[in-house]
Amino acid sequence: MAAKPFFKDSTPARYSRSRDADTKHLALTLDIDHEGRQVSGNASFTLQAFGSDIRKLLLDARDMTVEGANINGKPVEFHHDGERIVVSLLHALAEDKDSTLDIRYTLDDPVDGLHFGAPDDDDPKRPVEIWSLGHEEKSRYWFPCFDAPNQRLTSEITVTLDARFTTLSNGALVSVKESKGRKTWHWRQDVPHVAYLINLVAGEYKEVKDSWNGVEVSYYHHPGDEQRARNAFATTPEMVRYFTEKLGVRYPFARYAQIPVTEFFFGGMEHTSSTTITDRELHDDRAKLDFSSNPLVSHELAHQWFGNLVTCKDWSHAWLNEGFATYMDGCWIEHELGAGEFQYTMLQKMEGYLKEDSSKYRRPIVCNRFEQPIDLFDRHLYAKGACVLHLLRAQVGDERFWASMKEYLSRHAGKSVVTQDFATAVEDVTGFAMDGFFAQWVYGQGHPALKLSLDFNDKRKAAELRVAQTQTDVPVFTFSVDVALHVADKNVNHRIAVTEKEQTFSLPCDKRPDFITFDVGNTLLKTLDLSAWPQDMLIAQLKANCDVVARIHAARELGKRASQQALNTLIDALKIDAPWYVTGEVALALGKTGRDRARDALIAAMATPRPKARRMVVKALGEFVRDEKAGDALIAVINKGDASYYVEAEACSSLGAIRDPRVFDVLPKILKTRESHNDVIRSACLDAFAASRDSKAIELILPFTKRPTSVRLRQQALNCLGKLGAELTAEHRTAIRRELEDSLWAKNAFVLFGAADGLVELGDKEAVGPLKRLAQTARPSRVRLRAERAAEKLADKSKTDESIKTLKDELEQLKKDHRKLVDKVEALQPESKPS
Repeated sequence: MAAKPFFKDSTPARYSRSRDADTKHLALTLDIDHEGRQVSGNASFTLQAFGSDIRKLLLDARDMTVEGANINGKPVEFHHDGERIVVSLLHALAEDKDSTLDIRYTLDDPVDGLHFGAPDDDDPKRPVEIWSLGHEEKSRYWFPCFDAPNQRLTSEITVTLDARFTTLSNGALVSVKESKGRKTWHWRQDVPHVAYLINLVAGEYKEVKDSWNGVEVSYYHHPGDEQRARNAFATTPEMVRYFTEKLGVRYPFARYAQIPVTEFFFGGMEHTSSTTITDRELHDDRAKLDFSSNPLVSHELAHQWFGNLVTCKDWSHAWLNEGFATYMDGCWIEHELGAGEFQYTMLQKMEGYLKEDSSKYRRPIVCNRFEQPIDLFDRHLYAKGACVLHLLRAQVGDERFWASMKEYLSRHAGKSVVTQDFATAVEDVTGFAMDGFFAQWVYGQGHPALKLSLDFNDKRKAAELRVAQTQTDVPVFTFSVDVALHVADKNVNHRIAVTEKEQTFSLPCDKRPDFITFDVGNTLLKTLDLSAWPQDMLIAQLKANCDVVARIHAARELGKRASQQALNTLIDALKIDAPWYVTGEVALALGKTGRDRARDALIAAMATPRPKARRMVVKALGEFVRDEKAGDALIAVINKGDASYYVEAEACSSLGAIRDPRVFDVLPKILKTRESHNDVIRSACLDAFAASRDSKAIELILPFTKRPTSVRLRQQALNCLGKLGAELTAEHRTAIRRELEDSLWAKNAFVLFGAADGLVELGDKEAVGPLKRLAQTARPSRVRLRAERAAEKLADKSKTDESIKTLKDELEQLKKDHRKLVDKVEALQPESKPS
């Protein structure tokens, strides 16, 4: 089946914007009234016109009042249409010297760009904060600018506000002056960057100072949060050292700071030298058992090179920012936790992309047809981009790959870049012709879907490996891949070049291999069909202390097979002291079998001391629908508690997933009493009620959709209410729709996200109208976009929802009946153990 396209025929092509002048420096002077949510500002640009015929200058400026404009100190005429300022030039600007353009303006409760936080009815505990978010083209909402990524400039911010505030901005702090209960902070960034990277955060913060090799490294936190901030950020100096050495380019700015804010729209935003990050990354010592901020912290730090030091020229090349940072956060895991954990991380990134490709749409990584830039910031950009870099590294080798990264960064430091700039740097360093690689993996779309089969030719003493490409959208991918033949204690490696739709490779081998690893290290972006692969080789592969992803592929395939030998192998593998992710994947494979012996093995494995593996074991028990023994085991975890918040949460979710009626006896008490990191346990309880398909759950979820419940838990409750309603009667769905629509009047963005998402889950098309109204009126624009997309999804939803629900019920019963039948047959057969 062909993948769904990313854009419509009517979607326009986007290109980088032309400029009338080169803007070299921006000095922002701001006076902020937090309580009134008002800003009085002056934007002073140092610029140079590109020609003597320039008679106007254009600046982006949304939803602000422009009070005046001067050039070189003299008033000039201008026009502001609410979108852009057009400054008229009576006389040409000098081409050979700088001019100064000043724009005076005010903001009154800005809808975007600059966000004000304070305690309110939705969140009485919300800290007093001001924070900016210019990505991807939102800086125009809080200061006039050329709001596109192909203009670089130095910047400074002088901001005056209440003396209780501490501020953070880009670059170095020049001065702080206090007068009459107000403070004026002056920040300056002397390394050119792009408008969307200009940052301002203000609040009642404390600062923790650290350093690396002369670079100041700071972590900010609200009073009382120092230890949680240290847990989140303390590894940063080591990350700065690692990236500097790995990339061969020193951290490019004078300092690096991280500051958490409440209800941030993203996980983090890599403003130049000062990353803003969601406060959900702060965590206590108990959460540290199986929660780490390092993936996000390393990702945002990597952007200081990829995105800040070099910046994509236009958004179609945004993988040069995001794909590279995503790969570097994986490389940090390789450095911190080792090769196995890195392989598993890259597998998860690959599968994130594959899920988006199969369920949503397919597109090239570099794609200039989109409605809004944010449309591109998806798993194709982040995860596929990272996987392509991983593949490139495997193709050219470690030494030449990292030398290419150094050359690319050194050659283009302080510049705007396109994908060809990186390709050229790689080619210049490695000698490899890159055109075909980039045409296939970056400018092309999709990936190979491979089906493997194997025979051993005893006469020729060769393993005959057949590789068939089964994808339809792209007839043939060409690639090289490493294959390892394992015979006794010896491994023989071969690199094969796949160039055809179907190929058979004759790999010399004195006797039939014990097993074969295809794509050693899992570097190829692909799907893999092992349904025709010999079972004895899968068993040997799972048992071997070898490539971790190869073991995971073996476990997953064995889990699909009904043989007793496959089941025995998985049960035995669960007992082996393997890396947590191998144990966890074996557990998930056992869960998929639905067999009673698998359930018993999983219950026994709940005693594993490794919390991440324990969490996956508990998740696997969520496959055993209406199974009393599974329910007993899950309830025992819930009642007793666990050292890990996340294991407890998984147990609650799984109890709901198996539709155990005791969910209504056990979880209400947990909802009232069990505190956890980011409320993951209460969120899981709500998930469990949603999965119950029982109308009794409505009255349990409903109170959490309203104040005084925390904002994030309200968001979860609204989403869960929609999920639950989708499984209930038409009468219930109507009542739930009305409840969700009532929440569309809330002021908090995250409550609105929950209501919109819940309405999509519910699937009642009567909600399209209210969602469209929200899309027209909501603020900020990210809420409008969420509502707009929700309305589109709902309008497109199939009319067969009720039929799908019936099919789900029938499939669930068939699985249960099949499981009973297989167990009966197995009981009649003699016990056999895998050899």
